[in-house]
Amino acid sequence: MIRRLDKPMTGRDFDKLSAQEKEAIYQECERIGAENGIPLTPSQRAQHARFEKKYGKKRSAQRVQVSLEKALLKAADRFAAEHGMSRSQMIEQGIRKLLAS
Repeated sequence: MIRRLDKPMTGRDFDKLSAQEKEAIYQECERIGAENGIPLTPSQRAQHARFEKKYGKKRSAQRVQVSLEKALLKAADRFAAEHGMSRSQMIEQGIRKLLAS
């Protein structure tokens, strides 16, 4: 029988289990599928979206330094904030659009 804990099990907790207990946990995890889950709450969906936005695409990036007029930078930052994106994301989208045209 798998022990139910009030708090999540850490790796160290798991390491302390017997081989039989570890196997029971493994078998339970193998039985769990999408149909056993529950839908995400709106706040969980928002958190997931933020995570995907920040970490979703793994790509090689190169840091660059550019010089912009203060007023242009301020306007760019304001635009990015209003559209829920970072400065880098906004600049990247602008470059991609220019290259596509």
